Amino acid sequence: MHVLVDPSSFDCRNMGDVAMLQVAIARLHALWPHAVIEVLTSDPAALARYAPLAAPVPHEGRVLWFTERYLLGGLHDHMPSAMSRRLVHWKRALRRRRPALVSRAVRWKLRARGAPSDAPAAFLAAIDRADVLVVSGAATFADEARKHALLVLNTLELAADRGKPAVLFGQGIGPVTRDDVRARAAAVLPAARMIALREAREGGALLSEFGVAADRVAFTGDDAVELAYEARPPALGTCVGVNLRVAEHSGLDAAFGEALREVLQRFARARGVSLVPLPIAFHRFAHDPTAIRALLAGLDDASDGGSALTEPRAVIREAGRCRIVVTGAYHAAVFALAQGVPAICLARSPYYVSKFRGLAEQFGDNCAVIRLDQGAPVAEIAAAMDCLWDTAAARRDAILAVAAAQRAAGRAAYARLPELLARPAVVS
Repeated sequence: MHVLVDPSSFDCRNMGDVAMLQVAIARLHALWPHAVIEVLTSDPAALARYAPLAAPVPHEGRVLWFTERYLLGGLHDHMPSAMSRRLVHWKRALRRRRPALVSRAVRWKLRARGAPSDAPAAFLAAIDRADVLVVSGAATFADEARKHALLVLNTLELAADRGKPAVLFGQGIGPVTRDDVRARAAAVLPAARMIALREAREGGALLSEFGVAADRVAFTGDDAVELAYEARPPALGTCVGVNLRVAEHSGLDAAFGEALREVLQRFARARGVSLVPLPIAFHRFAHDPTAIRALLAGLDDASDGGSALTEPRAVIREAGRCRIVVTGAYHAAVFALAQGVPAICLARSPYYVSKFRGLAEQFGDNCAVIRLDQGAPVAEIAAAMDCLWDTAAARRDAILAVAAAQRAAGRAAYARLPELLARPAVVS
């Protein structure tokens, strides 16, 4: 048995993505103990650290194979847009109908540039070896992740063209308003054997619009819940977990961070409690420890902002020390809620509003979503902290029950894989 896994990120620098990947690999090995599991990655060393049972497949090869403008490069910039679009469409069709020809052309151009030329072939070989393509937990099909979404959709189409079944787990879908993504999703996603969603409110409606049959959709919550639920401590902690996602896609910035710093530190001093860093992202687009250090400045100047917490279980352990969590990062909330800890989620961009509302759909008012683009958010944050802190103990059992149900639903979805792979393919 060969399984090819398409993860949410390829450099293992997001602890939520790594947690979902670890759960996916563990569940796949439970199904097929002797399976060869390969994972698309841009950092084989990092993959070996976090998923030692997996073998690397070069993500670069996929990028080169699917880059629409690669063969003619910068010439597209000098063409009328209509001509460029026609050439892109022509190359996509040629890639599907004459893959060997395109493969030789890409290899020739790479060699002409003095670049390694075997990555695309390695990617295609991995597709051909695979008995199933598994897209592990992600929030890829969204406007904020357009390029990634199109890359995954192209990969799903390639797998279908080569007779390989595909399943998707732990998916957060939406908002999707871009016509190109919607068109590709409607063309590709109905062929999936199953799509397991984090939430039904937005994701379920979008899949229906894309033509995915209802019997191929499951609702399981986030796969990372499993790691955190299994690590839950016997009782609530006594700290406040904090995260601030400063990034273009979040819409949060240093100016808001200063206002949040005042709220958090005022609460910490009044209650006599510590603020605990819960970093998730460690990459150049969003480096959570930097933002967290700014939140702690003047209260805990010795903190590294969580820079040393580069293992999902390390972040989960810190979340388990908390009584409440205040976060702008989705998986900091997941790690908390899965251990019975209420979360206050801070959202400004439509992308994060959607992600956090999906989480609140599962956990109810134990997951308070505060929109920073309306109302009086600073006052709302302070009030929510007081409310959830005072009622956290009474909420814990109900939160844990939801987490346990999500873990069971996720395991049940994976357990269906052997039966799903025996189904006939959907012909588009």
